[in-house]
Amino acid sequence: MINYTRPGIAGSLMSYESRYGNHIGGEWVPPVEGLYFDNPTPVTGQTFCEVPRSDEADIEKACDAAHAAASHARTTR
Repeated sequence: MINYTRPGIAGSLMSYESRYGNHIGGEWVPPVEGLYFDNPTPVTGQTFCEVPRSDEADIEKACDAAHAAASHARTTR
């Protein structure tokens, strides 16, 4: 039988940050408006971290970073 220790408790095999950002341009960045959703675990329903509540401004940042990366990739072939 597996003895599972919940993340955040000593002896747990997994760990989580309490808050995540958007992964844009190879970096974790907070959402432009600073808003987050609670992310509950389906096991207990308790929040175990916060995730970005991204909006149009965050999408624009991500698209700009993707376009810049694509332009760079085309010139490095």
